[in-house]
Amino acid sequence: MAEPGPIIAIVALIALLLAPPLTAQVQVRGVVKTHGVIAPSGPTSLNQYTHIWAFQPPLTPTSDNGYFATVYSNTASIDGVSVTLSWSSIETSQPSTTPCVPSDVCQQDPGSPQMYHTYSWTNYDSHAAISPVYEWISVPNKKVNLLVAGESAAAVNTSTPWYVTSPWWYDQFNPQQQDVLNAVNASCSTVPWTGTPVTASYGSGTVTVTSTGCCSGGNQSATIQNGDMVWASSMSTGCGTGTTGAQATVLGSSTNTFTYSAPSCSSSSPAVSFISASESWAVPYELPYMSALQAFWAAVVVHYGHNFTLNSTNYYPQLNYFRFGGSVGSEWYPYCTATLAGLTNGYGYTMSGWTNYYQQMGNYLQSLGPPWRIIHSINSAENPVNYVYATTEAGYAVGWSNAFGVRDGFGSQGLSALDQYNCTAPNSCTSCLTGGLCSASDWYPLFTNYKSRGVPLELQPESLSYPGDTDCSSPVCGVGSGNYSGDLPTFLYPFATGGTAPYSTATDVEIYWRDLSLAYDPTNYCSILAGACNPGSSISLDNELASRAQQFDFFSGGSGITGVGVGDNPTSCNPNGTQGNGDCAYRTNVDNAHGQH
Repeated sequence: MAEPGPIIAIVALIALLLAPPLTAQVQVRGVVKTHGVIAPSGPTSLNQYTHIWAFQPPLTPTSDNGYFATVYSNTASIDGVSVTLSWSSIETSQPSTTPCVPSDVCQQDPGSPQMYHTYSWTNYDSHAAISPVYEWISVPNKKVNLLVAGESAAAVNTSTPWYVTSPWWYDQFNPQQQDVLNAVNASCSTVPWTGTPVTASYGSGTVTVTSTGCCSGGNQSATIQNGDMVWASSMSTGCGTGTTGAQATVLGSSTNTFTYSAPSCSSSSPAVSFISASESWAVPYELPYMSALQAFWAAVVVHYGHNFTLNSTNYYPQLNYFRFGGSVGSEWYPYCTATLAGLTNGYGYTMSGWTNYYQQMGNYLQSLGPPWRIIHSINSAENPVNYVYATTEAGYAVGWSNAFGVRDGFGSQGLSALDQYNCTAPNSCTSCLTGGLCSASDWYPLFTNYKSRGVPLELQPESLSYPGDTDCSSPVCGVGSGNYSGDLPTFLYPFATGGTAPYSTATDVEIYWRDLSLAYDPTNYCSILAGACNPGSSISLDNELASRAQQFDFFSGGSGITGVGVGDNPTSCNPNGTQGNGDCAYRTNVDNAHGQH
């Protein structure tokens, strides 16, 4: 066989250079001649490069933002950040029948051919010093991962555009329904959408709710429109709506008030928690939601293509990987499956239906030709926990590839010290599917199974770490603000990133930005004042830490906790430190996890 000519070699080289690297950066000089396929080397037990990413850095103009920006710029072991793109912040108007040429600002809906979606990227393309993307991507030698979210998990869902759950939209589909779940209408404890608490007023069979910015006469920014379905719970008898909800009546041109019928309310001023359809979890595998989400994904792929430019600079080379979520955030967790199974409108839930949805959306994403690495989340279900979901999803993920033929990867956002406890001697989680101990979403044996394929393998702690808790027993580990994932050195290095059995081979780890500040910031994470951290040293605890005293314990030690921050202890782990007795354990462990293994 004749050697390939220079044009073929150049094309292959361009494809390699445009594809974001799987391992360390590659420099090519001189003439390149190839046989077969050029592919970047992937992680193996002997050749694995681990990247460290700051998860959800502070994006508002606060001291926290400035403090972390300094850490980020000056820390070589932090490769970049992972930032969420919120759908509702980009699709700010409902679709129309006005045709358009497909682009990043307009996409035809794949489910209803006459409808066209429009998008605005103003929120994410800001050139301001403090901006969701530019602030982090403009720092030299740093990259950004974008996590595409269609729904969010909190008291209310703020990421789904209002129109998706409206009759105007779902009546165009068959069946004409978009189901939603929240803490009022769903009979399971895992649903976090509890709504907004207010003190309402009652009279003549009507509850009147006043809540700033809740309502409008028909614009996308409001969460309650006239005639929308709302659910309300109340400790006062008869003042709620029950699981079936009630239609809201928005009072005239008010943006703050709506009413609903409650004929037998027992209080003239009931305490009420209300939530609308658009603030709830839209069942994502139903056609109205899925079709609108696909159009949004298409716009994302176009917008962040090779010509992605901010402030007159092309930043496409600084985009690293994307994670597209089919459920909450950039993940695929199926909520309240027992309630979903009871739906009677043609959307009754099954495990195969969920994994088929995962496969369908992954196939669609691949058809768009994304020009960056893709990492897919794997998630197991609950009641009972079923790890077959995750193993099925991982198998799908590694079968997809990006526009350059680089294979997609997968990962879990549930890493904790419990994984290390379950998966290393004397325990083992290799028999998870047959009743043995398990890692979160079964990631540990799945990483072992797929590492030889050279695909990216990503982990994220399930919540903020807790120094010294090596087995998730004190406190018990859990998901979300106010919960913890255990001791970071226990689960990060060498367990998750060591690369040689029994250690695992994560190529990418997203660490909460506050843990990275604890690891690397000697002065601003905790400015000590009277045995606690000065309020000015971390002004937005976000319920992640119980108190400033606990923040101090993590940094400098106390209450039975060894301080792990960058203090000025007798071992001089930070000779330039000015306060605290931290032993630099977090900094050392993150440094050890980062890089080649």
